[in-house]
Amino acid sequence: RRTLTNPAQIQSWMTFSYINTVFNLPAGYLVSTLKMQDARYPDLTIRQYARTHDLNERDVTDTVEGSVSQYLQRATK
Repeated sequence: RRTLTNPAQIQSWMTFSYINTVFNLPAGYLVSTLKMQDARYPDLTIRQYARTHDLNERDVTDTVEGSVSQYLQRATK
């Protein structure tokens, strides 16, 4: 099992639950930051979310990476 240490390692096959756990994010952080309205959260992948909402998968992944980075920067201050 790989350990993620950098948000740049986030990939579209990962579930939001996995990302929350690995980066120790509060349960509602990504859903509120990304303004997600999907009942499957957090048990869906970035890819599933992007496809369901007709969004570009890479753009969504980049947005998740950015949100996680911002959280980690604030948490370490």
